[in-house]
Amino acid sequence: MALSESMVRRFKPGARAYYRTLPVAAGQEIFQGSACMVDNAYLKVGSQAPTSMNPIGGYHAMEEVDNSGGVNGAKSCQVSTGERRLYKNSATAPVTAAYLQKRIRLEDDDTVCIGSSGPEHGIFEGFLDDTNTDYCWVTLDAEGAMPSTASAAPKIAATQTLAADGELDLSGDYDIYPVAGDGGDITTTEDLPDATDGRLVIIRGTDDAAKYTIPDDVNTELIADQSAPLGDGDELWLRGHATVWREVHRSIKVG
Repeated sequence: MALSESMVRRFKPGARAYYRTLPVAAGQEIFQGSACMVDNAYLKVGSQAPTSMNPIGGYHAMEEVDNSGGVNGAKSCQVSTGERRLYKNSATAPVTAAYLQKRIRLEDDDTVCIGSSGPEHGIFEGFLDDTNTDYCWVTLDAEGAMPSTASAAPKIAATQTLAADGELDLSGDYDIYPVAGDGGDITTTEDLPDATDGRLVIIRGTDDAAKYTIPDDVNTELIADQSAPLGDGDELWLRGHATVWREVHRSIKVG
């Protein structure tokens, strides 16, 4: 049976979705069901050309938000990632069965492709689960959009164990910086080192009994001014904007 046009963006049961609310970029009108990306810390529709070095795709808009007349962050939008959704298959760079369980890219806000044929320069959207000539099932994966070459394994620094007044070392060309509190849970009072404009780093917790919490005011601009307590496996994604670190994503256990 051929898949119908009305099935585009339909949810496929059995996948685990993760939800969060993100600030919308200036001049953006986001429609419910559209593929979205985070670009320079703000949400945009997937048909827009990004302005940052490492935009993050893999988000699905859960509601319609019109910020066409507003500034950055004037409105927010609930998004999801992690679930399977149905997309149109590109006519110019079609996805085939050879790409099953491999990374595929976003061509526009409801179409996926191989390579980088779209105006968004091939933003990573997720992993291919199934495909035919017209449509593709894709597992969205915003957390898998690693910096630099998406196919390369991330470079992980040595774990740092820090007291509240210890400065987090973000030197080197690592992607992930593991960290834990010294002797138990701590909230850092030290500013993060000055950011490099456009650089994306991931700060990862390593110990639920020694969480390392990053507040909003340590050379950081976190979404909704919310501190990020990082336990084992929890991650905070930061991108440099001038010399300040802006949050683009977090994955933190509840409870």
